[in-house]
Amino acid sequence: MSDEEIKEAVLLPALPAAERRRLAFKRVVAPWLPRYDDLTLFTFALALAVLLAVDSDWRQSLLRLAADQQGSLVTASCVIVAIGALFSLINVVFRRDKSEFERTMMLFFAILVTMITGVSAGRPMLSGGYGALAIFPLWNAVNGFLLLALAGLRILDDDCLTDEAAGWRQVLLATVAVTLLVAVCHYLFKLDTLTTFSIAVAYTMSLHHMIRRLFEILGVVR
Repeated sequence: MSDEEIKEAVLLPALPAAERRRLAFKRVVAPWLPRYDDLTLFTFALALAVLLAVDSDWRQSLLRLAADQQGSLVTASCVIVAIGALFSLINVVFRRDKSEFERTMMLFFAILVTMITGVSAGRPMLSGGYGALAIFPLWNAVNGFLLLALAGLRILDDDCLTDEAAGWRQVLLATVAVTLLVAVCHYLFKLDTLTTFSIAVAYTMSLHHMIRRLFEILGVVR
């Protein structure tokens, strides 16, 4: 018997009923859960780093929020995002087995940036004046809250990190694409920082993978 067959036959029946129900539900929803490879997490972190570099006011605001002793939840969120972003930038370059701590920080980094940017950018955009662009933060907000709820129920866990390594051409393509996207939104369209980041997150989770596959078909990126 394979390891999976042994698990199904011996280990699962021995688990408490609540745990068996959780695993059964996780198996049902697994096809719809997000999958974060190294390149996706890298682009999240890269977009955040580029925006921190070009927007000094936002950078100072985040530092003040992180240092605010009255906002422990905000401070904790900033710390998780910072650690997760750092691991996401490092691990795409230095390929190695990730520790459980690294994987947890990277997963919650992806969830938090999706939710926070969606909520923060969505409020002004939904008030009018942005047209169809409002769909990006709105989708990120709904998606982020759903992901956070699933993580709280232990349905979404570090199994969603695929550990799929990225080639240097893929990293280069992602770097150029995300940097240009952030620059166009920030300097050309004069969008606020959180809206720009929200669009970068939505792009990474959808269009970037299609563009990468196109380049792979053309033999440009491997």
